[in-house]
Amino acid sequence: MESEFPPILKIDITGEIIGRIKALLAKGRLKAGSRLPPERDLARILGVGRPALRQALKALATMGIIDSRVGQGTFISRSTWELLAAPMDFMMLLNAVNIRELFEVRKALEVELAGLAAERATDDDLSHINAVLRKQEISLANPQAFLEGDLEFHSAIAAPARNILFLAILDNLSRLMIESRQKLLLQEHDLSLSFKDHQRICAEIAAKNRLGACEAMLRHLDRVYHHWEETQRLYALPDLSLSSSKE
Repeated sequence: MESEFPPILKIDITGEIIGRIKALLAKGRLKAGSRLPPERDLARILGVGRPALRQALKALATMGIIDSRVGQGTFISRSTWELLAAPMDFMMLLNAVNIRELFEVRKALEVELAGLAAERATDDDLSHINAVLRKQEISLANPQAFLEGDLEFHSAIAAPARNILFLAILDNLSRLMIESRQKLLLQEHDLSLSFKDHQRICAEIAAKNRLGACEAMLRHLDRVYHHWEETQRLYALPDLSLSSSKE
């Protein structure tokens, strides 16, 4: 008789609630920035108990899908980069990615972004890129300030693409590589090399030269990667597998 009755599967209530909220997003009933109903009402709408709902909301908050604001309520997040942050962080902690692999992804992404910038950049975009370059020029003797300008420059190049997924991925790559980029700049004796690279990229974008912008970005990233390899060799630094840091 036992063989006639398969075991009753335990329902994952948290997973079910998350699935229902995803369905509401897919149907457009919830959108980025939408405020969720009060807890009591949301539990009734979803047909679940409030303790189970709280557990699901905690999981959604950890994933960056919702954002609780004291005195205002709980909202669907507008920040797309946070949705990628948690899984990418776990990949780093699992020692699944190293600096070389991050550089490969960065190269594929940023070369295409430079090309898109050449095609799509408006006058306002070009003014912003040039303003960032001017800030970098006056910080050539200050590696920390130059690093901040470096991050801002690459974000400014990405903006004309008007592609939120590109921006989210780039933001997370930048966050994961921040320590390695800082170490490289501290070991680079002439920051003007990076600045000149940036000038060439900007010039090609301003000229609406897609191929030239892609090539200029590729040369820049290749030079930076070769500098990292040389730094590894000279200073016998570890490969920085990212399991012990957030590079």
